[in-house]
Amino acid sequence: MKNKDDTKNILIAFSIIIAIIFFIFVANISPDQETTLLVVHEDEATTDVLTSKLYAQSFISSKWLFKSIYSISGIDIQPGGYFIKKGSSLFNMVQALSKKPDLIWVTAPEGRRKEEIASILSQEFEWGREDKLSFIHAHDSGPYQEGVYFPDTYLVPWNIGGGEMAQRMIDRFNEKLKPYTEKFIEENIKWTTGLKLASIIQREAASEEEMDLIAGILWNRLLDGMKLQTDATLQYMTGKQDGRWWKPISVEDKEIDSPYNTYMYEGVPPTPISNPSLAAIKAVLNPRETDCMYYIHSQRQIYCSTNYDDHMDKINKYLK
Repeated sequence: MKNKDDTKNILIAFSIIIAIIFFIFVANISPDQETTLLVVHEDEATTDVLTSKLYAQSFISSKWLFKSIYSISGIDIQPGGYFIKKGSSLFNMVQALSKKPDLIWVTAPEGRRKEEIASILSQEFEWGREDKLSFIHAHDSGPYQEGVYFPDTYLVPWNIGGGEMAQRMIDRFNEKLKPYTEKFIEENIKWTTGLKLASIIQREAASEEEMDLIAGILWNRLLDGMKLQTDATLQYMTGKQDGRWWKPISVEDKEIDSPYNTYMYEGVPPTPISNPSLAAIKAVLNPRETDCMYYIHSQRQIYCSTNYDDHMDKINKYLK
């Protein structure tokens, strides 16, 4: 009797193992199922969160089995985008997630010039010289020369080229700017002029909260026929110095004859000097009302003045 029970238990255990193996390696395979994009964000690349997401989006039908295989495999899933067929076996699912993502996340920071963005992307995509230069020289003239490479986080193919990435960033810029085009028309501001101002505000502001104040001051200067006199335009003009961008300016820099020298020439520079955030663009359209014409920063605190004498008093008080 005991031998019969043992045999029965062995057969049951064997059947369960076969069923599990079938479920893991074979079950739910649908060759005709369309490939679907699974997007894994930075905070989702953990076992519990990822399992719940896969289950909610019908990529898997058993959380427990997936977590078991995931844990045993010891793989480290990277954030990004994976093209996977829904209905694949759990084995194939884990195998697909163990590979390099088809799409990767890359972030272009606010307020950087195009060459800086190219360097950041070159590291992320492992670009060679050709791709890096194709990004930098995607538009060497016209309104897309600078300022339109929208600072944002992108999910893009890991093997994307420089020219294509440049166009994606321009498309994102056009998408973000579109809701404000009517406002530019209403205020009788060319969007290219607004973008130049926004790029200066982005570099001059110590925080997003003071952008509208700096916008108000710069508009006051322009409307009064005063030179903008911003250090950021000189920093753009002088370019990379001693291996770094945006170096502190010198007295000699103010004597360089260049259309980007806003200490020497009135109006805005020929092109934007950075790629500004949407907050900086909004500040141009919604400047703070102020009588101030000057400002300085000390310990990331802004101090503005309505006249030059008061401005000099603040310089002596806070900067010397």
